[in-house]
Amino acid sequence: MSAHTGFSFHGGDTLLHRLDVRIKLLALAAVGMVSLHAGPVGIALLLLSLWALSRRFSLSLKSVDRELRFFLLLLGVVLLSRALFTPGRILWSAGPLAFTIEGIRDGLLVCSRLTAVVWCGWLFVASTAPGALRTAVHGLFRPIPGIPHQRLSTMIMLTIRLLPLVLDEARATADAQRARGVENRKNPLYRMVRLAVPMLRRSFRRADQLAEAMEARGYTENRRVAIPALTPADAAAAFAVAVFCLTVMLLGS
Repeated sequence: MSAHTGFSFHGGDTLLHRLDVRIKLLALAAVGMVSLHAGPVGIALLLLSLWALSRRFSLSLKSVDRELRFFLLLLGVVLLSRALFTPGRILWSAGPLAFTIEGIRDGLLVCSRLTAVVWCGWLFVASTAPGALRTAVHGLFRPIPGIPHQRLSTMIMLTIRLLPLVLDEARATADAQRARGVENRKNPLYRMVRLAVPMLRRSFRRADQLAEAMEARGYTENRRVAIPALTPADAAAAFAVAVFCLTVMLLGS
């Protein structure tokens, strides 16, 4: 049975949970694109707003601190590479290595943008049930010809549902390898292979079991899906997101 991870749905009755998933999908795309081009003031406003939104709906970052370890490592690598290889005024140097003020400033901006994107995705996953996501994708892409909206919605729903299972498999495999003393091996490639191969094998086995279970239950793509109507609260939320994105863009220009 899957353990409850930070990157999974957290049930609740807040406004963020009740908001139509189609509006949340469009808001996620809009805020994600804006954050990748926001300036320092705009990205600071965005991060502050995401923090306030998380506090407002009782979503704590402590629930995802374990899953974010590799992301924090990525941010460290990005910041270090930008600080070392961006030309500008030297802040500190040691032999051939030189940290520039412009590099540190640029690295912090890039890391802030990546953090905003991941934060938005976490809020979306934590407040959206996988079944509601399937309905929303079905409703968004159904009017567009040439797109298999039934298959697309099912694939996205399964991806969201299987992500915690993949994290569980990675955690269980790492614990098993640690119990067998694999950390005593100095070769990092050996440890990586010993972790990746069993994890992928178990994940593929679970995927096969899921496919067989869906076939046994008579799953078909040609199913009628009831698309809920948008409410005035959904329209107000869409307008608020549009105004917020415009404000962030203006602050970054």
